[in-house]
Amino acid sequence: MSTKPKGWFSRRHNSSERHTDAHDTWEANQFEKKRSSKERQEVADKRTPQEQIRRLDSMFGEGVGAVKERAKLARKIAASQNNKKES
Repeated sequence: MSTKPKGWFSRRHNSSERHTDAHDTWEANQFEKKRSSKERQEVADKRTPQEQIRRLDSMFGEGVGAVKERAKLARKIAASQNNKKES
């Protein structure tokens, strides 16, 4: 036997209309998050590895934080320097 009052839709919404409105708002927020994430990624992709390391230094301090990201950027820098030496 249910302990919910008659006509109760969910723990948060007492009607299906309110539930639908909340879900629509949630979907719109998710879409906005994905869009802004793509924009940030496009901007980040335009930065060089050296610029990205400078940005990390300004955010966290020199050599502090984002250890895996810094290692990945260091490998990219080393690879590009090796390519320049071979040419």
